[in-house]
Amino acid sequence: MWVFSRYGFFSCTCDTKHGALNTNVIMVRARVKEHIENLQKKFTDLKSIEIQYSLKYDYQYRIYVPKEIWAKIVSEIVIETDYGNFKSAVGGDGNYHQLLSEVWCIMSALE
Repeated sequence: MWVFSRYGFFSCTCDTKHGALNTNVIMVRARVKEHIENLQKKFTDLKSIEIQYSLKYDYQYRIYVPKEIWAKIVSEIVIETDYGNFKSAVGGDGNYHQLLSEVWCIMSALE
């Protein structure tokens, strides 16, 4: 699952760290360390989880979160939604906003 939020962009899958699929743990991956740090600043359940880094992956930054905690965090992100336009809520400055606009354009091809 891809999650685009005010905190950043995340690719979320079940944990495969030890070669086997662990459906009880979500691997939250990001291309930008700051995106995971944004989550950690907002959600206390994530503050003590170490951000792992590796150049051998396409998503270089990742944390491993128990599925129940990740579900709670995603739920909180939904509950705090207080905007009528996502790209505007993210703000007009920075690379993330520009790339969101490009994703929007690409996905409009589905219509």
